[in-house]
Amino acid sequence: KMLATGVADRIVEYVASKGNFEDKDKVRGELENQRYPFLIRVRKILAQKEEEKTAEEAKNQEKLKMMGRCPMDFEWLKVQGGYQCAGGSHFVSDSEL
Repeated sequence: KMLATGVADRIVEYVASKGNFEDKDKVRGELENQRYPFLIRVRKILAQKEEEKTAEEAKNQEKLKMMGRCPMDFEWLKVQGGYQCAGGSHFVSDSEL
């Protein structure tokens, strides 16, 4: 979706004003030339971060599996900062794993 939208006018205005450029069409052209390679790099970085996150989650799941269910026999659910048992009474932080 981002590839089809082009460079926003406000970005062209901002770059033109910061660089003290008068030819906004030239600024837009330069930004257009840089947009696609930049978005490709961003997509690669996001994919890499997702892979890292998936690998970390797999490690955590293995550790939770070794620990077993909570003392009340509930499964562990991912929450911000760690895992909470489905019963809501027990918590294991990411750092504890």
